[in-house]
Amino acid sequence: MLGWPHLKTVIMAEDNRNDDDKNVKKGGEFRMQPRTWVVWAVIIGGIVLLWIKRRDSAVTCPIPEAVTARQGAWIGTAQALALVPGVSRSGATIASGVLVGMSRRAATEFSFLLAVPTLMGAGLYDLLSHRHLLTGDHLSFLLVGFFTACLSSFLVFRP
Repeated sequence: MLGWPHLKTVIMAEDNRNDDDKNVKKGGEFRMQPRTWVVWAVIIGGIVLLWIKRRDSAVTCPIPEAVTARQGAWIGTAQALALVPGVSRSGATIASGVLVGMSRRAATEFSFLLAVPTLMGAGLYDLLSHRHLLTGDHLSFLLVGFFTACLSSFLVFRP
């Protein structure tokens, strides 16, 4: 298990980068470069996940279907943290689900369900953004990929 020596090594490695990647002072205020943000987000996220795993919390929601609107709002707010580079969307939603009283299994299933519209929207946006690059030859590849993904998901995710 990772401990303080490993964490210290990661921090030291980040601080010892080239001058252009180091923390800089602009306009009299201290700003971290993007890589530093990612490292700190991963470290803090890991600490939060370990804390949540070790803490005993009462389970008020054993299945995803029992999620209340309040719990859903908290989980959705935590999902927005994934906009920060280095923050895992699924980690944030599962951790917040457990914090608001869901079982780990229910939080994981709910996190997966939250990912479906997000990934569909991102995929559709990407497809529409690059539609000028698509030709008729690409359509066959897209259809084969789509139907293969559908078939494999039906075979794997059986109730």
